[in-house]
Amino acid sequence: MNEKFWNDWKTTYLTELRNSHKIRFRQGRHGRRHRPLIGEVVLIEHELSPHRMWHYGLVIELVKNSDGEIRSVKLRGPNGRTLHRPINKLYPMEIRATSPLGIVTTTNMHGDPNLEQEDEEIIDNDFPTLKNINSFSTKEKI
Repeated sequence: MNEKFWNDWKTTYLTELRNSHKIRFRQGRHGRRHRPLIGEVVLIEHELSPHRMWHYGLVIELVKNSDGEIRSVKLRGPNGRTLHRPINKLYPMEIRATSPLGIVTTTNMHGDPNLEQEDEEIIDNDFPTLKNINSFSTKEKI
């Protein structure tokens, strides 16, 4: 029964959540997609594991590819290891922090928000650990 619930939840809720984020942050045909922010906590998809075994991760770096687009990120997992994952395998949380770590929000002349990284270097110890967060994760049985 739990497995059926998680399968239904994965196929309906997570798909709808991802679609709502795509719609909310779409900016035209060739516009930029929403990207995770440094300091944001996301759910990391793992296709070979049931959803209740997925982990949370903390975004610590946005990785640009050869054409300058951000299509992957570096994450800190619950065990402290650094992971490299594509953004299409990450599920943003519904509620976001009002000021993610190391980010300054400004607006351009059109009123669109621009996100700029602070100049100061971010030290690994500045990020909170995810051990406490994962103790309340979906691993717990309902």
